[in-house]
Amino acid sequence: MNIVALSIIAAVFILQLLIPKARFSTKKIGLLVFLASLFLIFGSAFYDSYRQYFVWKSDGLAQRFLPPYANLDYFIYYIRYHFFNPYLFSLAMGSLFFSGAAYLNRKFSGRFFETIEPYLMLTAIFLSGTPGWLVYVFVFLVVYLLASAGLTFYEVVLRKQESPRLPFYYLWLPSAISTIIISKWLVELPQWGIMKF
Repeated sequence: MNIVALSIIAAVFILQLLIPKARFSTKKIGLLVFLASLFLIFGSAFYDSYRQYFVWKSDGLAQRFLPPYANLDYFIYYIRYHFFNPYLFSLAMGSLFFSGAAYLNRKFSGRFFETIEPYLMLTAIFLSGTPGWLVYVFVFLVVYLLASAGLTFYEVVLRKQESPRLPFYYLWLPSAISTIIISKWLVELPQWGIMKF
């Protein structure tokens, strides 16, 4: 499912780059991006579950876990654990981050984020899966700090200007892309296996 998540994030990021900020940065587009992500990820999970059922049905030993030999409890547990739980948990964590960002933005009259940014953050955390969302938070902070330090150096040291504030707007999705790509290698770590569904 990483390919599905990576494809979604890449497509949205390309749209973010191509569509003018004033037209792209709306609540409606943010909600549409998030709902499309939900539909595609859980649609993919249902499709994988459907395929898994027929793989088990054609296997002499695995078919013993399916009707008429047994009820569907174990199969449902298996597909939920392997296909749905990683994204259900990252959805919950993304919702917490989204709520915090939306609250802060509302309280401080939009000082922190563009209208779409909490939705981009929610979508990025959701698509990073579990335990990818933990890595995502770290990657995002590192990317932001490096980009901010680079911009500050350029403006203050080279141009002798005042230090600007670097917006988060273009960093949410590339951080998620980086997270999904590096998670391919993190799978080899024993700590990753402990946190993975």
